[in-house]
Amino acid sequence: MTYILWIFGSTVLFSVQFLFKKLFQKGEGSSAGIAIMSSLLSTVFAILLLVARGKTAFEFSWFSFAIASLHALRAVTMSFMSIKVLEKANLSVFSLFSQIGGTLLPFVFAIIFYGENLTWQKSVCMALLIVAMYCDMSGRRKGKSGDEKKKGSAVFWCMGVFLLNGLSGVFAKIHQSAPDAIAVSSSAYTMLEKIISLVLSSLLMVYFIRRGESVKLKYPVSSVFYIGAGAVLNTIANLILLMALEHVDASVQYPIVTGGIIVLSLLLEPISGSRPKKYTAIAAAISLVGLIFLAL
Repeated sequence: MTYILWIFGSTVLFSVQFLFKKLFQKGEGSSAGIAIMSSLLSTVFAILLLVARGKTAFEFSWFSFAIASLHALRAVTMSFMSIKVLEKANLSVFSLFSQIGGTLLPFVFAIIFYGENLTWQKSVCMALLIVAMYCDMSGRRKGKSGDEKKKGSAVFWCMGVFLLNGLSGVFAKIHQSAPDAIAVSSSAYTMLEKIISLVLSSLLMVYFIRRGESVKLKYPVSSVFYIGAGAVLNTIANLILLMALEHVDASVQYPIVTGGIIVLSLLLEPISGSRPKKYTAIAAAISLVGLIFLAL
């Protein structure tokens, strides 16, 4: 029960982090250079947090390095995708796609490859989450405003976020299920992933600067605050999930995170300056029902 409460706590942290990401995008835009700047600064803040904890001893294994490298590549790409989605869609749409992807992929992966028990509650929960995503996509197609049409379709970027956030849970499950003889601790794994992300983001930053891409922040004080606060919350939340994965099935953990974040993001939407659409609210309600089934 303690780990379940930890998981619920992580959903709150993730939801507020998404809000900071939306506020950053509204102020700075969604250019490639700005997206990479966001990724670079987020990684720096995350590393500073891990160092400040004083509990992250440097550990290394080639297995952890390989998984952390894949995770880092995913994280940097996710930063760019997230900024593009938030340019074309609101916070609740972003959270809907990212979190359903973050549930569906590790859910199926854990059951197929790790033999986690498939109960009727889990099945109903996942079916409702898929229905929720379909409702939101259908509503967006029917309810597009003139401004949204000018921005272009968000479906490609939403599906990118769906896939990339799902891979995060898959990589976490692979690493946390590995024997201690070949895998480092949760904190060390997170640090390794952040260091690799820092290297990748730095290389991309140099590339964009040489291309003449603008990486200058319009509102440096508020934007750095949003990036820093979001990075700290995201790092803490992911550490919680990594530790909980050693005690709670992925097919239970990730649906809890998904349902909670979708609902909380809908409630936080007005703070970002936009109003959630009716179909997104319906999708969030369906997701909440799915979460209730999981708790039965």
